[in-house]
Amino acid sequence: MALVSTTAVAQVGQNDTIMDANLTDIGSLRTALGADQVLADAIESGRPYTSALQLDAVLSQFMDEDQREEA
Repeated sequence: MALVSTTAVAQVGQNDTIMDANLTDIGSLRTALGADQVLADAIESGRPYTSALQLDAVLSQFMDEDQREEA
């Protein structure tokens, strides 16, 4: 499952493989990423993300590049 940051846009259908980092609850983030509470809290406190680069900056503090690509 991919974790992304998006701005509000119209979407047709539902993509079950992508989670919006701005909308996903902490429990789901922890499960999807295998994240501990510290990472989940860091993601939550950085909201709202207006770009994937902003989210990646948070993730890079806790995950190496390979881990972020798998997330």
